[in-house]
Amino acid sequence: MARFVRSPDDPTVAEVAVAVVDEWQGRGLATMLLHELASRAREEGIERFSASVLAENDPVMKLFREFGGAHVTGREKEIIEVLMDLPDEGIPDALGHTVRAAARGNVPHLGTAR
Repeated sequence: MARFVRSPDDPTVAEVAVAVVDEWQGRGLATMLLHELASRAREEGIERFSASVLAENDPVMKLFREFGGAHVTGREKEIIEVLMDLPDEGIPDALGHTVRAAARGNVPHLGTAR
């Protein structure tokens, strides 16, 4: 599941959410979905994604940092608020091919990211 919702306060920002079932984690699917969302969001004039992340969710924080240099904008108890700039271009071709191969079952499982 992947989606973004434009902020009513700032039309250049959208809240993003990506969820991947456990057996598909660690294969690059979340990265591909995030880049596809960014491509679509850029078409809509969105420049940044925001997200709320559990503080203990290291894989998602790593994904967001690699995606667009995520910056922590707030923290309340166990939730971290993140803001990240959309990259200028979409998902690299090599990653896209890898994810499509994984979807066909042609790539060995790389481990579950938790």
